[in-house]
Amino acid sequence: MNTGMTVHRKFSEQARRTPGAIALTGTQAQLTYRELDNCAGHLARRLVEAGVRPGDSVPMSLPRSVEAVVAMLAILKAGAAFVPVDPSNPGAMKRDCLVQCEARHVIVAPGDDGAWVGDPSVERIVAADVLAACAIGADDVEYGGSDELPVYIMFTSGSTGRPKGVVVPHRAVIRLVCEPDWVRIDSSDTLLLLSPISFDASTFEIWGALLNGARLAVWDEVAFDPNRLVQRVQSERVSVLWLTAALFHMMVRRCIGMFSGLRVLVAGGDVLRAAAINAVLDAFAGITVINGYGPTENTTFTCCYPMTRANRPVEPVPIGRAIRGTRVCILDEQARPVPDGEVGELCAGGLGVALGYLNSPEATRAAFVEQADGSLLYRTGDLVRRDGNGLIEFIGRRDRLTKIRGFRVSVDEVQALIGRIPGAEESVVEVRTDANGDSCLEAFIQTAERRDDMALFIRNELRKAAPAFMIPDRITICSELPLNANGKVDRRRTSSITRLTGENHG
Repeated sequence: MNTGMTVHRKFSEQARRTPGAIALTGTQAQLTYRELDNCAGHLARRLVEAGVRPGDSVPMSLPRSVEAVVAMLAILKAGAAFVPVDPSNPGAMKRDCLVQCEARHVIVAPGDDGAWVGDPSVERIVAADVLAACAIGADDVEYGGSDELPVYIMFTSGSTGRPKGVVVPHRAVIRLVCEPDWVRIDSSDTLLLLSPISFDASTFEIWGALLNGARLAVWDEVAFDPNRLVQRVQSERVSVLWLTAALFHMMVRRCIGMFSGLRVLVAGGDVLRAAAINAVLDAFAGITVINGYGPTENTTFTCCYPMTRANRPVEPVPIGRAIRGTRVCILDEQARPVPDGEVGELCAGGLGVALGYLNSPEATRAAFVEQADGSLLYRTGDLVRRDGNGLIEFIGRRDRLTKIRGFRVSVDEVQALIGRIPGAEESVVEVRTDANGDSCLEAFIQTAERRDDMALFIRNELRKAAPAFMIPDRITICSELPLNANGKVDRRRTSSITRLTGENHG
């Protein structure tokens, strides 16, 4: 499987096989594979003439768009790695990205005044008229390179400190989407680019389509509207769709009909609910729902669990098995393998593992363990267990273990218990400090039910399944939990939640 192939070479082969097939569609533009190859080749020439060299890192502060995909491919053809940057990020955050990347060039959108760039030695390349070359003959700019070279650098959210750049090599993307054993994608499919390009799920959406001859429909609208999403999925005839767990659960509640034309639905990023999956499987014959699990450091997906009517899930929904090109092990605190049925930390190795963190050797050594053969093993920080059938179940984050009244508690396990209660659609459980300075649990629970005693009902249900120290001290019922730009529940905005029934204290 490790053929030495790079992402841009793989794309060029596909463009030669199906030059007239539609590759990209947006609300304002449409490109065939030949046209996309031409556009990227000419932009690559511009980048080389501007001084971009093989091995460079080129940040691109562009909105999700057809032009952004062209820019990614052009940067690769020039031999560099692309660095997607959310245009809405604060200027200081963008400048920090430039510093960490030691960037000499940055691609910006028309109208971006570039004030955040700061350093005059960093050349701004405006992504204007990049589609004008679609009808011109192909340019021969295409750096070969190695599959061990970086294809992109994806910055983490930085919720625990300065964002770290995850350096992902070409072989990791090839392993994810070329001849995968967990999903089938071919030229008859249409995928939707719904994820922000600075979110690693976009790796699957973009290259899963373009390296398999499928069509990539780009969500290039400024605002997210669930009703508009339903229209686009249906009008574009999307057949393979990725959604975060929170967005998947929302759409099952609001408009399950959106999934009617899908062949494959991939969801993940958080714990999936069996009831929502089974509702989709019951409604639409032939659909496959895949639970996709994986950190950015192991290139989007590490384990996957496909589900159909033949293997309907029950709680808890497994994250499945390691995908092809990936090996996983479950280790205890002394880095020893644990037996099936016992909880340990999931560690991932194989072709999907990143090269480490950009210019951060200490952080890299802390998270990536070098093996005897020189390969890296990534410590995910996720606690899991494997059952007797070889299926892996996600338990929670290692860093979300806390002490409550002297007892060791997994905050994610409490959240999972809440998720199994009828009517509890989504939840966030956080550790707070009470008036005495002691740690306590607070739960925010989304429900469509309008009963005044919902918090008491949930508390009583928890008492049937959990010891007293695992029951949240405060339960807040709300109609909708806030989502962030990546479609995940935004834990930092829980204070802004509109309460349905006030707060219920133990």
